[in-house]
Amino acid sequence: MLKGLIVVLAASAIAASVNPVRAQAAHWPTTEFTVVLHDHRQTAVDSAIAALGNQTGLYEEALQPHIVQIETYLHEVALEYQAMGFKAPALPISARRYEVNLYPFEEGFDAPARVARANPTHLEVDVDAVINWGKWDKRLYEHLAHELFHAVQAAYDHNDDDLGGFFNEGTAQAVGVDMAYRLRGEEPSRSGSGRWAARRYDVSLLKPVDRNDTYATASFWRYLGEEVTASAKQQNASIHEIPANYRYLHEMMLEPLNSGSDKAVLQWLNSGLLKSIKQPLDREYAFFLSTFAGYGEGRYTSEKNTPQKIKAIMQDKLFNKCTELPLEGPQSGVAIPLKIDALAGKCIRIADGDASRPGPVQMVIQVEADSARELNQLWMGAAGAQKTSRRLQASGMTEMGRHFALWQVDLLPDEQMSLIVTNMDAAPWETKSFTGQLSITTTAAKVDSTFVGPLPAAPARGATKTGTSRNKQAARELTFNGSEATKVVIDADNRAVRISIRATPDILNVLAGVNAEGGAMEQILTAGEILNETLGDMNGTFFSLSALEKSTPGTAIDIAVPFFDYGFTGTIPGARISTNGYDGGEFHAVGPTDSLPGGQREFRPSGTVTIIHYSPTLLEGRFVADFTDPDSLTPKQMQESQPTLDIIGNLQGYFRIAAPWKEDSRYEPDESVTPLSDLRSDIMARMPQGQEDIVDAVMAAAEAARQTGDAPDMSAIAASQGAPRAACDCSCSGMRKLEAMGEAVDQASRAPTPAELAMAKCGLTCMAEYQRCE
Repeated sequence: MLKGLIVVLAASAIAASVNPVRAQAAHWPTTEFTVVLHDHRQTAVDSAIAALGNQTGLYEEALQPHIVQIETYLHEVALEYQAMGFKAPALPISARRYEVNLYPFEEGFDAPARVARANPTHLEVDVDAVINWGKWDKRLYEHLAHELFHAVQAAYDHNDDDLGGFFNEGTAQAVGVDMAYRLRGEEPSRSGSGRWAARRYDVSLLKPVDRNDTYATASFWRYLGEEVTASAKQQNASIHEIPANYRYLHEMMLEPLNSGSDKAVLQWLNSGLLKSIKQPLDREYAFFLSTFAGYGEGRYTSEKNTPQKIKAIMQDKLFNKCTELPLEGPQSGVAIPLKIDALAGKCIRIADGDASRPGPVQMVIQVEADSARELNQLWMGAAGAQKTSRRLQASGMTEMGRHFALWQVDLLPDEQMSLIVTNMDAAPWETKSFTGQLSITTTAAKVDSTFVGPLPAAPARGATKTGTSRNKQAARELTFNGSEATKVVIDADNRAVRISIRATPDILNVLAGVNAEGGAMEQILTAGEILNETLGDMNGTFFSLSALEKSTPGTAIDIAVPFFDYGFTGTIPGARISTNGYDGGEFHAVGPTDSLPGGQREFRPSGTVTIIHYSPTLLEGRFVADFTDPDSLTPKQMQESQPTLDIIGNLQGYFRIAAPWKEDSRYEPDESVTPLSDLRSDIMARMPQGQEDIVDAVMAAAEAARQTGDAPDMSAIAASQGAPRAACDCSCSGMRKLEAMGEAVDQASRAPTPAELAMAKCGLTCMAEYQRCE
């Protein structure tokens, strides 16, 4: 199914590059402005003009350069707003120009410009506040664009008071600051977080802490603008700045709003985002919080602090201090209470004392709550990594009868990580405050070994193997890391538990950068993008580690013991334990003395496993094994009644495996919120406008396949969107040509030729055949 989906996406993405959907400029009666020296509420204000004379050098004729500057700048801003499709403001027009009133504001008004909501709307500038002693105040750039956007907002059919300042002031601030920077290179002070506008996001999106936070909600609206820009290139907004496209606000504001209730506002926002960017509010808000929490690395610089330190400072500001959670705590893991307001987020910083770890450490984050519905409200992500964010899915119940969900991530060497938890339901207006618990366990293993190697050559079969010289070698220690390095398989049907430990980390995941459980489609596309860039390094590293494992005995350990259930502790003798030998052979913890007198041979399992803790959350234990090679008996030993094998080496170690329930054959996941519920959003994020029918067809096929267990039927999509079959090469060779063409177009950053576009459409026609290709 996933191969088929990728082909659909590839073809659609290429089509988008050929026929991009362009924003249509709105019709404005004028984009020119004229400054008039009076208050719109009365006739010419002689006293105001006289007041200008009290400032040295500010006579009426000296004011003219500032007037020209205001008029010129507003004209440029208006052209930007018009190009993004916004409605024209209802400002008074004189001689085919919008009027701007310039006069002294009343004492105590702390802004240099404002919009007077009237019929028509009036844009006013405070001459005393912005023009001091004949000098232009650069703050005016931001404020003029901000207030002009308020005038634009007033042209739409929604109640500004009902909608709230988090939208009205937040959007105007985002656009106003952006215009000042884009057109004049001016930006706010760094003390106010610069253009990125940091507010408290540990409180509700709709209920900012204070007026400053109302304006600082600009960070969310600017992020969405960047997402619009990125999605046009089948990319995602990230910690690195790209120009924002605010056209989506026009699409949102076209919808009327007649009530100021939280439910009505959230329904308005959700509906507007689905219409304008084809994504729901909960997804975009969760992606925003996790991405924005990493801006300290991508957008702030400091001579005094490292990027990591800057990121931590910003996170503490955004979430009113991150909760510090040590990675290395008691062996059973670490846990904290988790409380999050509705429509808010929380930051949890992993305080890892071992930044020099040699490989990735797998962390399993478990969140518990009283109901599955509460868990399904939450999204989990790593700060700065949008693609890792996903909605939690209730997975089962703890021994205490509480529901739990898991989120898994690899902590890479030298990486400092913060987790961002967002509390927003798929129906945002139904979100409740969350109270539960969060715990972290890690998967790890540590082994002491008397094996040495690699040796120059393996002893020949049948030759004497005493192992004495090896046992005299100094013991060495192996540390195992990675999501596939240590795992467990619980086979309740066959009454067995199997534990595997590998010295080599999960190289494919580490090099691909896929280090968290994000959406299925995002994971595949992320892996593809990065693997294409690092294929050479990946191959070299993978083969060297693979060769190391094969040539060095004792680096791969497999344990099999009789089935035991949650809650069991104790020692299991006679465990079947094997490890890799030389040149692909195996050693086994058996014997060492034959247990059957006579000609028959039976070397019984002799490993020992001790289980310290076993629950759905954690399997923890130790093992000890002396290894022999049952195939190494010499002719002389074969003549003995009960021969004794040589001890080739010893391994003893500790293992800790998080979330063993995932490999429990008795487990049946809670599918009240299926992965398909978010898959549509994952796909839609990669699709050009006008291709919703393809997404809906893919979703229908995927849902049918999930219910029947059969392969998805994509024939309807191929028939409606593909090329004529006679013109297509549906062989595996044809698929490889299609992939090569896509890579060439992407690397050259160009639009495909008509022939290449036809080949892309063959990807749809030949989907069924391509799915069979390896």
